[in-house]
Amino acid sequence: LREEVTQLIRDFDDIVQLTMENAVLSRAQQQYTDAAKEILRLQKLKGSPYFARIDYIDKELDEINYAYIGASGLSDAMTYQMYVCDWRAPVCELFYGFDTGDAWYETSHGRIDVELTGKRQYKIENGRIVGMYDSNSALYDEILGDVLSGHTGPKLKVIVESIQKEQNRAIRFTKAPHVLIYGPAGSGKTSVGMHRLAYI
Repeated sequence: LREEVTQLIRDFDDIVQLTMENAVLSRAQQQYTDAAKEILRLQKLKGSPYFARIDYIDKELDEINYAYIGASGLSDAMTYQMYVCDWRAPVCELFYGFDTGDAWYETSHGRIDVELTGKRQYKIENGRIVGMYDSNSALYDEILGDVLSGHTGPKLKVIVESIQKEQNRAIRFTKAPHVLIYGPAGSGKTSVGMHRLAYI
């Protein structure tokens, strides 16, 4: 496409024409790059679209709600209906920061008080649910151990499925611009730091 753009500049009109053609071409290149990234993101979601679900009652509206939580969000582009919430969304604080019972989360419109009625975690591989359990069940510690040990390797751990309350507080802390994360070797300090960066 760039070879088709006229390079010969004879007068000001040629400069305007070249600038316009380059702008159109740059937009097309950016659309292609964005589409390629979105295809890759959706392919990952197809294999494992979410890892958790929360059920809660909005106390102010007296509504029963639920949300699926994933490493990436998924919504309908036409209706904006949210199918899977990105783990960084404010409502996901309910999953990471609270046990069932009274809970709350902050939005740009203020604090939302809820009653958290259920927390369920899923293990999905290649588009199939291979395990699920309630977070307050006796199996939680055993399965959590499997999740944590399953990510070991040369790449940085992606811990969104297994963030604990203390890690969540460090990742989402907003009362100061800087946070000191400390702990023994192998405790996940770097992973928490990288997830805080992703959250911010």
